[in-house]
Amino acid sequence: MSLMDNLYMVDTKMGYRFGQLMWLSFYIPSFVVLLCDDTTGASRDFLAGVSLISCISLLYYSMHRWLDTPASTPGIHAQTFELYARWILAAYYGPANVIGSHAVGVMNWVQLVLMGVFSLGKIPASIYTLFDYGAYKEYETRQKETVH
Repeated sequence: MSLMDNLYMVDTKMGYRFGQLMWLSFYIPSFVVLLCDDTTGASRDFLAGVSLISCISLLYYSMHRWLDTPASTPGIHAQTFELYARWILAAYYGPANVIGSHAVGVMNWVQLVLMGVFSLGKIPASIYTLFDYGAYKEYETRQKETVH
């Protein structure tokens, strides 16, 4: 198994179907919390902002699905974009201003933890791929035969 296979194993195993289900498992709770909790201010703005950013990622993933590229390709682009944008919002509002004991604040705790988890895998993989682009393109070509 090549390094690229290891770096993008989760994208490959999940594919588009389960990737979208995972996206919905993050989006729907955020939507419900925003709908039900009337908290105002930075914490609500942060949750709304990161939820909207994730919608852009879903659009990008959907476009790549119809192009029959492996899920790792939009993952390189959309997930790193989304993570960087989310971290800018966290820095702008300040983590202490977006977390709390109210529903929106708790959901933001979840968002920040998941941002950290995804950052640990996606950002280094994306940077590595910049330096070994040829190996990624070979991996992508192999994966195009099994897109699901």
